[in-house]
Amino acid sequence: MFYPRGFIVALGYAAFSLVVLAIFLPVAMVVSQRKQTGLGGYRVKGGQAGLIIATLAGIFIVMVQILEML
Repeated sequence: MFYPRGFIVALGYAAFSLVVLAIFLPVAMVVSQRKQTGLGGYRVKGGQAGLIIATLAGIFIVMVQILEML
């Protein structure tokens, strides 16, 4: 093998796109929808605190990946 840790490194890079796709994009969609329609209507438990926690979890995952690459 030329680079034995290549697969693990590739998974680390894939984590960036997964965080955007699975965490940041849904949070952005919820925030955008709430701005358009207001606060009336169906809301999931957790509310604003849940969105903040999800965003912080995404930032934490990205920071761990960046620190692991150094």
